[in-house]
Amino acid sequence: MTGRIIWFWVALLLLPLVPVTLLYYFFSGQNYFELKDVAKGIVATGPIAAYVAIVFIGWKIFRELPGTVFSLSPAIRDLPGQWTFRSESSHGTVREGSCQIVRKGFGLVFDGNFREAGKHVGDWKSEIVHAWHNRLFMFYELSELKADEVERFEGVSTLTFGTPPISQMSGTWNVVGKDKCGTIVYSRA
Repeated sequence: MTGRIIWFWVALLLLPLVPVTLLYYFFSGQNYFELKDVAKGIVATGPIAAYVAIVFIGWKIFRELPGTVFSLSPAIRDLPGQWTFRSESSHGTVREGSCQIVRKGFGLVFDGNFREAGKHVGDWKSEIVHAWHNRLFMFYELSELKADEVERFEGVSTLTFGTPPISQMSGTWNVVGKDKCGTIVYSRA
């Protein structure tokens, strides 16, 4: 992991030099950097400004990556596949279902459905999945069938798992803004 971070920093600092150097040769007479009245900000134009902007954008991207590229441990790589789950709400409602976990880009996507007493009662799909070591945090959208309408909710789930090969995950879930929460156990199908 440290090697990847070093390569990232080398790329972050050296790759912007290519366009900056080209811009310098094309616009060498317009290079300008001035620092005055810092309360109003820093004024920079030309290639030096391009370099600073590109490094700043690269740094912002790097800060968004901890849950994806740099923490993609062997455990996280092991999660994709078919899973079944059993959930029990704090009110005693038991639901079972299945889901598929797939890798999409550098992240994970959960897509599943759930049943109550054998009857299909809803679907859900992850919106954000953040994995760190042996924990997984997921924000998801839930569509629940109620009589003649479909209700949509947002939910949050926290799961823990052991070392690879991972055959089970367990944790809690909460529906945002509702008095709905409970526990959940996933098993590899």
